[in-house]
Amino acid sequence: GLFPASMERLVTIAAIDALGSETGFTTEVVRARSAEIDEGVLDGDIWLIGGGDPVLATADYTARFGDDRVFTDLAELAADVARALGEQGITRIQGRVIGDESRYAPIERDYVGGAWTSADNADSTVGPLSGLLVNDGYRWSASSGSVSRTSDPAAEAAAVFDDLLTALGIEITNAPRSGEQPASVDQLPLASIDSPPLVEIAARALVDGTTAEMLFKEVGLRSGTGTSQSDAAFGAFLALGGVELPVEIGTTFPADGSGLSAQNQLTCDLLVSILEHDAASSMVVSVLPDIADGPLAECAPPGRGNLSVYSAAEGTTTALAGRLGAVNGDAIAFALIVNAGPIFGPDTAFTTCNSLQQALLEAVAGHPYG
Repeated sequence: GLFPASMERLVTIAAIDALGSETGFTTEVVRARSAEIDEGVLDGDIWLIGGGDPVLATADYTARFGDDRVFTDLAELAADVARALGEQGITRIQGRVIGDESRYAPIERDYVGGAWTSADNADSTVGPLSGLLVNDGYRWSASSGSVSRTSDPAAEAAAVFDDLLTALGIEITNAPRSGEQPASVDQLPLASIDSPPLVEIAARALVDGTTAEMLFKEVGLRSGTGTSQSDAAFGAFLALGGVELPVEIGTTFPADGSGLSAQNQLTCDLLVSILEHDAASSMVVSVLPDIADGPLAECAPPGRGNLSVYSAAEGTTTALAGRLGAVNGDAIAFALIVNAGPIFGPDTAFTTCNSLQQALLEAVAGHPYG
């Protein structure tokens, strides 16, 4: 196997697709059934319960990327909660908003010391991995444009939600924090919101490392192995093997979901098999961008058929994988992974649209004549 860089995201998407689950994520808000209401005042807290939604965000945060990426609008959930409170005659919460992140193990919000070195995520490409994540786990100021990683993502999510409710006229007396939800028997639902479809979130994972890593944790949860890094890795391995894709410990075992970890190993055989497996309904195939819409647009070969490609050119690794709908009706899956080494020199830094990528694209686009 070779180090695949961000190509590992295709493996993450294939793994969650292999579990046969098309459902997305649900974020809920509840209050305690036992809490009393007196003259419009709720004597108790409300809980924002994370459902692992990797794209839960505010509109201003998402707009900063300028790429129309999908998100679950936290403001919509706040409006529904304010409406529900109003229907119960509540205008003031004599308590606080509490964020619950217990869906995933809070003790492992990143993989430094395990799959990651301290340098792998030094620039915070991936936010904290929490069962309750808003705005990728960053503290975002629309006025100043500043972005900083939060050390307590559930508390930050509760704070953003507190601000939204306050703007809607709900008075909240105490400061937001993180904590555990009440026992289910004592929960009274106020509102919930569903994420966009899983396939749309998978498409966002190709451009957003945090989304890819959150999906990786969800693979572990939905496969039943667990949400720690090692458990999620084993869950992904089992999911891919369960649909008879060519995975093997030592050559294709996934270490994380986004490709930051140097422990990731991948083969072209696995990539091609993923692209060929149940292609008509494959989530991976459906999210592959057309070459004209990605970073390889400038080196798209002329006279191509329907060509969809995902690529990487990151430091000492270059790779791509895709599918061609050729002019004669054939469907071709192809993949390339190259790590700098004896042939190219250990310090080779690959750029986008490098000669290796161009050569393969031109050869593929020439089918069936080349």
